[in-house]
Amino acid sequence: MTNTSVPAVKKSFSESMLYMWRSIILMAHADGVVHDKERHLFDRIFVKIAKAYDATPEQMQLLARDMSEQQDFDEITRHVTDPEHKAVLVYFAQVVASIDGVLAYDEASMIGRLQGAFGLKPDTEEVMKKIRAEISEQMQKRKAEVETATPREPIQYALDALLFRLGMERLD
Repeated sequence: MTNTSVPAVKKSFSESMLYMWRSIILMAHADGVVHDKERHLFDRIFVKIAKAYDATPEQMQLLARDMSEQQDFDEITRHVTDPEHKAVLVYFAQVVASIDGVLAYDEASMIGRLQGAFGLKPDTEEVMKKIRAEISEQMQKRKAEVETATPREPIQYALDALLFRLGMERLD
């Protein structure tokens, strides 16, 4: 029996996680246009962040501002210090770059910079292997769950798996 009157404890929204999300937002700006699909995706993610994490109003305002104003890549990414956040960032960047269906040169370049900065480092390499396996497993489970009800684009399964890894609800 579950006691539904006790609110769930929200997870800590660390500086590294804040900057991971700010870095992911940079991907939406990489091709020079924040597309409606990208904006809609982030609106939904911001709701999930507010539910799952103890993000302050100031942190949420900063994320919203970043959607309107592109920030400096090197300045933002240098604050992503947690190996888990570095690894998730590399994968999430690929998902965001694929949302509009076209991988622009600037998006590919930014993904390359992220992979170079984080992807091959010893502190993130093992985490990335685990994430890759987890994404594959979650994609297969999720696909089996929803395929009969509503077919989805493959990128949506990867997005759900990444959100699940971060302890957030999937986007339906």
